[in-house]
Amino acid sequence: MGSNVDISNSDSFALYLKALSLLHKAAACAKQFWNIGNNQSNDSINRAETAISNSSKNSSKRNSNSANSHNSTGTAGSYPESFSVVSSQKSGYSSDLAPKIASVAFSNAVQWVRNKFNDCLEKADFIKSISLLNEIGSSTVSVEKILYAKALDLSRAAALKELNWEMPYECERAYQLSIWMLSAILEPVANDPEISSEDRQIVEDFISVVVKRLESLRERLMSYS
Repeated sequence: MGSNVDISNSDSFALYLKALSLLHKAAACAKQFWNIGNNQSNDSINRAETAISNSSKNSSKRNSNSANSHNSTGTAGSYPESFSVVSSQKSGYSSDLAPKIASVAFSNAVQWVRNKFNDCLEKADFIKSISLLNEIGSSTVSVEKILYAKALDLSRAAALKELNWEMPYECERAYQLSIWMLSAILEPVANDPEISSEDRQIVEDFISVVVKRLESLRERLMSYS
């Protein structure tokens, strides 16, 4: 779907910087999620090891008492069933206490972020290399306005095509892209100017409208499948 938004080299460079900031934030969030999960697993393992160690000490103490009883009375001592369970667990941990292993989905998401970051970095460097010395950094249009204009353009074009039922899957993709662009405006990253409450409300209302259009389109697609 076409766009009426003119993008200069300076604007393109600013958009790539915005993308790099968002991807860097995504990588940081993934790292935080991973560290929290590993810390929780390690805490669970430490507690389990302590419990097993304490149970093992109590078992040894009771075994000693049982042996003394056997020597004095001639009757065989019996072990409580719970001790046999602890003994069988000493060689390993249950699945919920195992160190955290990355799922395929998580690994793929991290790899996607890494690839996109490298791709954006290369393109930003290329834009900078072909631009005039004083061109980069002289953008007269904010990144937020560019994203908003492009999102508006995409959603309008998709709505018109949807009315005529033209390329519905392309319309679905356009709606989704529009939502992502608007969400990027609301996502705070380093050095971004603070969005006013009025502007935030406008963008949130816009997102709600596009989400409803997307849900309606998907329901219609499901009915045709």
